[in-house]
Amino acid sequence: MRLSTTGPRYDHGSAALLIPVVARISGAVDQLYIAEGAAETVLSTKIATPFLSRLAGLGLALIAVHREDVDMAREQYVSLSIAVRAKIFLNIVGDRVLGLLARTMGDLDQATAHFEDALAFCRMARFQPEHAWACYDYADTLLHSPKSLGRTVGDRSNVNSLLDEALAISGELGMRPLTERVRVLQELATRQLGPEPAYPDGLTKREVEVLRLIATGLSNREIGTELVLSTRTVERHITNIYGKISARGRADATAYALGHQVLRDNPNL
Repeated sequence: MRLSTTGPRYDHGSAALLIPVVARISGAVDQLYIAEGAAETVLSTKIATPFLSRLAGLGLALIAVHREDVDMAREQYVSLSIAVRAKIFLNIVGDRVLGLLARTMGDLDQATAHFEDALAFCRMARFQPEHAWACYDYADTLLHSPKSLGRTVGDRSNVNSLLDEALAISGELGMRPLTERVRVLQELATRQLGPEPAYPDGLTKREVEVLRLIATGLSNREIGTELVLSTRTVERHITNIYGKISARGRADATAYALGHQVLRDNPNL
């Protein structure tokens, strides 16, 4: 970017967005001023393409989230709220950014709606990295909002399911910074919301869902379709399940499910 001719070039637009994206992953925010300058370079001219303007706007949006700047977040939300929905920009989904902006603005209901849209889009597109981050950001929002919903059984289950999903995907893809954050958030969820209803042998809610479907005879691919997960993520869950219940295959897993009443919606454990 520094070597290129000054002006609204892709160099500036990509730097404006990618630096804040990396900062959100790594926690290193010392170069956000470079991203902000790049964004201003793009947005200060009338000849920038709509795509470059969107990159710059999304970069400023993430900077607002990093800084917890409510006014800046509101400005970018108004600018981006229609243009970036159900779209991917340099590997980040617009709906997730809108959810983060709404959270920064203190609008939990709107943030929730955007995170739900982000998850639906990622599941449809099979976009696993953003799927994991959307799960994490959604759970983080529920836990840290002053209006936190995480006081009911249903909301506690929602938070735990989101974190289980984020952990499964991040572990599968080797996303270590996210995996570490998810584990920290899981500990916070346990302290703040209380433990999730216990399942036998340390099984998680998601693992129980997979186990139920194994016991009904579904293939890994069919389980993935039912739960909107990749086949690899299903395989990872099954490996974890077998390890916890000492199963050697589907027959053992099915017998375990029947013996522990896992096929019931609310097993009496």
